[in-house]
Amino acid sequence: MSASGAYSATGLAPGRWLVTSYVLGYRALRAPLELGSEPRVVRHDVALEPAVVLRVKATAPDGSPLRAALQRAGKSPFAYRLADAPRMTAAAR
Repeated sequence: MSASGAYSATGLAPGRWLVTSYVLGYRALRAPLELGSEPRVVRHDVALEPAVVLRVKATAPDGSPLRAALQRAGKSPFAYRLADAPRMTAAAR
């Protein structure tokens, strides 16, 4: 892909293709593409929509990063789910 976002592919077989486009900060796009049996140039434009990004800072009750607190407790930071977290009280918000 070029700096402008243009791309090309050659030698594709006729038939149905699924074009997948994704860029960090944008929603992924999947679109079907039908290529005929006659060799020709096909233009297939895609327009990606900006993604909603939610940045979250997870901390333990003592204010330390949650990952470090879980490691100190001998728990895997990758196996932790928000559903496992204690419910916040109105005072903690």
